[in-house]
Amino acid sequence: MPIINTNNKFPPLNVDNQSNLFESLYNNHIPIASSCKGDGICKRCEVSILSGQENINPKTSFESHCKENRRLACQCWLAGDVDVSTTYW
Repeated sequence: MPIINTNNKFPPLNVDNQSNLFESLYNNHIPIASSCKGDGICKRCEVSILSGQENINPKTSFESHCKENRRLACQCWLAGDVDVSTTYW
């Protein structure tokens, strides 16, 4: 089971393998910005991947603007543990 760590801002989350990062955060009441509800259009759910990049699917076409170690949470499916942060936590 993958674990999502939020840089000690919120308790670690245990999630199912291949869970979506955006949905996992949202469903556990962890603030995650979005106006498109996870469709990859608004690009507001951008997060920093502090560790565990290898445990996330490759970047999608929606993420072409994202710098290194930055991802759209709605485009991330987890296969292992990740540490994430945002500018607003």
